[in-house]
Amino acid sequence: TFDVTFSEKEEKPAAGKVVLTIGANFGLVDGAVTELDAPAFIAEGRTFVPVRFIAEALGAEADWEPKDAAVETVFLTWDDMEIIIGIGDEFLTVTKDGEAEVFEFDGAARIVNGRTFLPFRAIGEAFGVTVDYGPKDGPVEWVSFE
Repeated sequence: TFDVTFSEKEEKPAAGKVVLTIGANFGLVDGAVTELDAPAFIAEGRTFVPVRFIAEALGAEADWEPKDAAVETVFLTWDDMEIIIGIGDEFLTVTKDGEAEVFEFDGAARIVNGRTFLPFRAIGEAFGVTVDYGPKDGPVEWVSFE
């Protein structure tokens, strides 16, 4: 067994590695346990992760529109890059140095319990980070971003 202690959120530099366990209300950010309000899950054979948690762990800022109704579009800003995610879309757009690139993926961006989720590979490719999962010989239990 182990003890988990949560503290007040503080500003942190971008993570080197983020690990989520499917269904768990915590993640590891550079080895430190961090509380999640929306755990990763598997649906329709795809592993979905909470967009805001991953984005902020990697050092990005998240915003959305509209503010006064159901979210339709999510904007992630990271250094000189902007990622635009349309809820219900199976693609996202990454704009960097004035050049836009569209990334297509299986499994539409969705809102679950007020949180935006994407397939884990989609968000990893958008940020240009390396993704991994395990175990390789059974149902996915964890995913990582580095």
